[in-house]
Amino acid sequence: MTYIACRPVVIVEGHGDVDSIAPLLRRISHHHQCFNLNPVSPAIRGGTLGKFRNPDQLGRYIRLAALRADADSILIAVDCDDDCAKIEVEGMSKLLLPLAAELKKKIGVCFFVKEFECLFLHCLEEIAARHADYKIQLPCPVKPEKIETVRDAKGMITRQMQTGSYKETRDQSQFVHSLNIEKLMVHSRTAQHIANCIKFLLDETAPLVYPS
Repeated sequence: MTYIACRPVVIVEGHGDVDSIAPLLRRISHHHQCFNLNPVSPAIRGGTLGKFRNPDQLGRYIRLAALRADADSILIAVDCDDDCAKIEVEGMSKLLLPLAAELKKKIGVCFFVKEFECLFLHCLEEIAARHADYKIQLPCPVKPEKIETVRDAKGMITRQMQTGSYKETRDQSQFVHSLNIEKLMVHSRTAQHIANCIKFLLDETAPLVYPS
């Protein structure tokens, strides 16, 4: 069974991710001239990666997502923290294959290397220009090729702010709109993987699970 999927429901980690994942997916999709991707709202908050390693727990979340009548596919997008994204994706994909066959829905996995906020470190200049009230100190203290090795990107963003502090429930969805997608596609493995996941959804010849 193959088909084009345009309405994914996304399983995310935290409260800030619920409001941030759809605009992020749309912005990356539009950058690649794909304008028919429209993620279902709201996303499903599932918690940290550890929960999804349990096959029973993973199955419960996938079946819950499959109940959404307005969704034609499912994405899992959570932080990898200190774990290896490649290894985690490969392990989860094996667990998802029978679920996708049972539910007859495409399921994609697009983990964030370390954490979602690493994307913001790549685009700190753009965020500083758009959110001048935070008085963000520039340049970013980490070179682009090292950003996705940073642990506690949230804390690093706060330390660059001379006014206030980073709060994901307030700032995350706003900062997504300041991201330089072209820059991310060059420097961010996370953004590149999300782009591939979007292409998987929109490819009518693709298998039911990505990566597979």
